[in-house]
Amino acid sequence: MFLQLYTDYVVPDKGFQLYFANSYPQSTTPQPGSNIQACNGGEFLNSYSGSFSSPNYPSYYNNNLYCTWHIQMPSYSYAVNLTITYLQLQYNSDYLYIYDGPSISYPLLTYLTGSYYYPLMYYSTGRDMYVRLSTSSSGQDNGFQAFYTYTYPQQPATTAAITTDQACNGGEYIYAYSGHIYSPNYPGNYYDYLDCSWQITIPYYYYVVKLTISDFNLE
Repeated sequence: MFLQLYTDYVVPDKGFQLYFANSYPQSTTPQPGSNIQACNGGEFLNSYSGSFSSPNYPSYYNNNLYCTWHIQMPSYSYAVNLTITYLQLQYNSDYLYIYDGPSISYPLLTYLTGSYYYPLMYYSTGRDMYVRLSTSSSGQDNGFQAFYTYTYPQQPATTAAITTDQACNGGEYIYAYSGHIYSPNYPGNYYDYLDCSWQITIPYYYYVVKLTISDFNLE
């Protein structure tokens, strides 16, 4: 394991403290998707961690693709944590769908099209997640790359007070019916050189998000 700390030239802070200890390796090794099977009946990924990508990635994918990846944790005690590290699809033409379950008949967590140059993270509520790539007959692009690993099942809270540490260090994932989000150090001044993001998911599929900004003061 390799850790690296990088800081800029303004606003020092307390830093961090961590502990490390020995542990046993995971019983299964990361399992990459073959992509060939994914677009020819579907790929089944049954390991604690692994990766997969669109066909030919990072080169252009083909037209008229229908590729699926069924991710299943070996144990019922775990859920799926999926991170899309890169995505570039033909906008409003090609789509990547992510479902909270073992097939397309389960709730749709999200669908993606166009370009994202920062990591996108999604969680399942159980041991299964289903990913589907659909491309049209015109236009091609670089596709996507994804990694998955195990996590504990999300327990939706009635109300969540959201901290900002993770939000400004890769992004905060919020899985709750309601909650509060604050900028760092609020109501004091925020810091320089921030890049913070919050992804809000309502636990129930038929609800949408209503966002109210109650105080706003930026330079």
